[in-house]
Amino acid sequence: GTRCQADRDVVIISNVGGSDLDPSNLQDGVTSKMGIDATAKPRLDSFTPRHKVSKDVFDRLDLKDFVPASWLAQKGGKR
Repeated sequence: GTRCQADRDVVIISNVGGSDLDPSNLQDGVTSKMGIDATAKPRLDSFTPRHKVSKDVFDRLDLKDFVPASWLAQKGGKR
């Protein structure tokens, strides 16, 4: 089967540096580039299950101990 779905595995970046020698460039040295991810995607069952923090431990956490106050203010103080 295919290893590439264009809608999720192809990226095009415009207006990046390239070669001055490429006659297809509209401006000197400015071009677009493309990347294709055609790697085999891992199956989710090959990963270990996600670990979850128990509710009693989570409730004891205070985000102010881990992240800057400015970040919390932007997020409305939400966890």
